Amino acid sequence: MGAIVIDEADALLKDHPMEELDALFNAIPMMKSRSLKCSHPIRKDILVAASATADSPIVGEFARRFMHSDWSTISTTNASMLPNHIIHTLLVCPEVKLFESLKKILHASPQPTQALIFANDPYRVQTICSRLGDANIIAAPLSGNVTKEDRQEILLRLRDGRVSVVVSTDLSARGLDLPDVSHVINFDLPLNTESYLHRAGRCGRAGRPGIVVNIASGQRMFIPLKLSKHLKVPLYALDVHHGQLWVGKHVK
Repeated sequence: MGAIVIDEADALLKDHPMEELDALFNAIPMMKSRSLKCSHPIRKDILVAASATADSPIVGEFARRFMHSDWSTISTTNASMLPNHIIHTLLVCPEVKLFESLKKILHASPQPTQALIFANDPYRVQTICSRLGDANIIAAPLSGNVTKEDRQEILLRLRDGRVSVVVSTDLSARGLDLPDVSHVINFDLPLNTESYLHRAGRCGRAGRPGIVVNIASGQRMFIPLKLSKHLKVPLYALDVHHGQLWVGKHVK
């Protein structure tokens, strides 16, 4: 039995021309050998197309596009599920206190093993990194304005522990496996459920503890509330007192 697993199948369909995908699949030995004529029964190989956020028809489209009569094809989605061990929280504060709240979270106990802070555009990423630097918190930027080489270096430093705080756009929300990220902090609130799901999925990998912190002013707290209801995940009030994170009541 052989298998090929394609993650983020919907993104591949959206972001890559079919010619590129055809060339990639035709270069895989398993895909080449499926067309060989054999006198004995051909084994059933498996093509698994998956995405955490796409609906079944989109993932199914990818699977059908590359399926072959000698292949069993599975499409899988998991749009409404996040690991139960990830805690989703909401910290409400005045607009002028948002950055002060971010600093308190980064210094509070339990301190982040690694923290991934999300902003909604590259300019905001640079601004947050600069302000954190002024507060003696070293943070690395990840956005479309960062070169491929610098991005690879930042990810390498994350994986080996030389960097503990990264500020990013949604560029880092898809497909990254960073096992030591304990805190995902939405300094800029996500724009939709797909964005929230991919951001939240960066923490709590492989069963490790994880917390998602949504920082919002009173006028914008409806956004994480709406997203949590859509994704069917409980949202808890968060506060920082005496250097300690306090998770409170379920926010409805």
